[in-house]
Amino acid sequence: MPITVRDVNEFRRQAPEILDVASAARFLGVSERVLIENVEKLAIPCRTIGRTMIFSRAALVRWVENLP
Repeated sequence: MPITVRDVNEFRRQAPEILDVASAARFLGVSERVLIENVEKLAIPCRTIGRTMIFSRAALVRWVENLP
């Protein structure tokens, strides 16, 4: 079953403060692959702990608000 805009919006309202790659991708409405490929290229805010990338929901919102 495809993910709808309504599903994404509902997830955004209920998303935790710290997101893993899958949750951050869902929050932004992109695939995990697209997110990972663009973290450095687009300066998407994240932290790496070991080999695990984590994202702050608040930082992602600020990043999106500042996109040209």
